[in-house]
Amino acid sequence: MNYQYYITELFVFVDDFFKALQKSKHWNRLKYLWDNRRGFKKRLSLSEVVTLNIIRYFMRTRDLKTFHRIAKVFMVKYFAGIPNYENFQKATNRSLPFILLFFRYLLEQNVKSNTLFLIDSTDLSVCENHNIYTHKVFKGLAGRGRTTTRWFYGFKLHSITDEGGNIVNVFLTPGNVHDNVVLKSLLRDIKGIFVADSGFLINQKELLAFFKKHQLLYIAPRKNMKKIMTKKQYEMMKKRTRIETVWDVLKERYGLVFHLARSFTGLLRHYIYSLISYILQKNRCDNPLLLNEI
Repeated sequence: MNYQYYITELFVFVDDFFKALQKSKHWNRLKYLWDNRRGFKKRLSLSEVVTLNIIRYFMRTRDLKTFHRIAKVFMVKYFAGIPNYENFQKATNRSLPFILLFFRYLLEQNVKSNTLFLIDSTDLSVCENHNIYTHKVFKGLAGRGRTTTRWFYGFKLHSITDEGGNIVNVFLTPGNVHDNVVLKSLLRDIKGIFVADSGFLINQKELLAFFKKHQLLYIAPRKNMKKIMTKKQYEMMKKRTRIETVWDVLKERYGLVFHLARSFTGLLRHYIYSLISYILQKNRCDNPLLLNEI
């Protein structure tokens, strides 16, 4: 397999986005977030830094330091200006506001003519439970929440996907925020039919408000509620489990849950790169960018 071709293809795609961004009226207000205020100019461009970090998740390398050692040996022929680890880490953190824009662009590309969407949330713990009371990095940001099986300390990722597992929108909250609180922000201007579990239950007045915006919600009842529905509604409800596959892939293959972060910037950057890598890989069903064989 010609990995050079696929790395080049990925870089061109990323670079085209940032070239378009640099031509926009917003670039003058953004470029200071990337440029060094003092010292030497960065040896890697923004597009190169973003591409390298996406490759890291395709390779399923757990931490940035290990990937940097690999890149210095195997990626130098593609990215000649790879700096030392400290500078590479700083450049990676500085890429955060730009990959947020790139991520938003990818999400908007996934909103197609689909009319059926799936809504769910998953827990993103930031430490093991026995470390909750000594964990200080995300004090005041993370929250203690509960899934159907266990307690956790960290954040919740709320998401909308289509039937094919393509992510359409996401929303990050502390772990103690109830699912239905974020529905309005999560749905935004997306129109269609939405299927969710009982955690997103809302009252009739709120359901009607969504309906007027062409957002029809089918929400599963709780165990203590009456379960009367048509056969068509039952078939739609069964599709809710498809989003669980998305969570499994993100956590197992793209390391979405991360306990090694030392700042919120580092953790948010990790989440966004993980999600971007999933979206890009999902759009290429033949997995050409999985670089395990390098």
